[in-house]
Amino acid sequence: MAEAKKARRPAFSILICPDSWLISQKADELLAKFPPPQGSWQKKIFWGDEEPTGSFFEHFDSGGLFASSTCLVVHQAEHWKPKIWEKINKMLPRLSPFCWPIFCLEVEWYRGAPKLGAQLSKTPCLLQAEKRKWIWRDAGLTPNTVQNYVFERAKILGLRLPPDLLRDLAGSSPLDARSIENELSKLSLYYAEKDRLDAREWQRPCREQDLFSLQRQMQNGNLQGVLSILSTLSEPEKNFFVLLVLLDRSIRSLWQNKTGHGKSSGCPFSFSQLATAMGLLVDVEWKLKQGLITSPSKALETLCIELTRLFSRKFA
Repeated sequence: MAEAKKARRPAFSILICPDSWLISQKADELLAKFPPPQGSWQKKIFWGDEEPTGSFFEHFDSGGLFASSTCLVVHQAEHWKPKIWEKINKMLPRLSPFCWPIFCLEVEWYRGAPKLGAQLSKTPCLLQAEKRKWIWRDAGLTPNTVQNYVFERAKILGLRLPPDLLRDLAGSSPLDARSIENELSKLSLYYAEKDRLDAREWQRPCREQDLFSLQRQMQNGNLQGVLSILSTLSEPEKNFFVLLVLLDRSIRSLWQNKTGHGKSSGCPFSFSQLATAMGLLVDVEWKLKQGLITSPSKALETLCIELTRLFSRKFA
């Protein structure tokens, strides 16, 4: 039986995903799938917040007997100005087989699609990549997909970790693949020499990202997620006061966004909600210091539950 015809390597690739680690993994997967005409791929990294130098474009038409096979990986290419994309569009038709540009558009998604500017979405190289299926899209991790991702990565890495621990990791980690990968690596080292696991060991020490995750769950109005993270935290007194600082900073930032003076124009909450949230911070801290709430653990739980209920009414 004749051997199946191998798929041809894309002349160039476009990867669209908000998660830089997932994009890097996809780029490595492509390089492994399509070996170069000779030698091995030499990967060169570039960034979209800097204009490409002349050496970047020299690779486009490099060739000859002793040419090196070069993969040009451009992270955050969505930041490039139209004039750069115009030059790329003109040079791609004469692209050398020894050069493989991979343009990474690390943009957020909205309503199931990446948020590309109108001009970028119509640039010829992107339209060509769409037509030839040289484009890869992924929305990154979401609250609905993160648990499956954690379990799948643990399986691929050969980690025999308790399901409850993996669910805890999925519920308390930021929606960032690199952070999850680091945690899986730490957990695999920690449990490597253990024959038996005690359920109490599954409660990991609190880290800053746990509190950021807790804050995110509160602002999403996800009470179940909040209670799940609270059950894993240690050192409630320390966590309570650190969380106060984080929440104070976050609420002030949201207020600035709401008034049009912040770094972003988006804020899903009303002025009334933000004012009430700030009042809750002050009230719970005062009650703890006055002894009206008996313990930092109780203060932490009270604050988180009240804020979650408040933020669940996003259109108040």
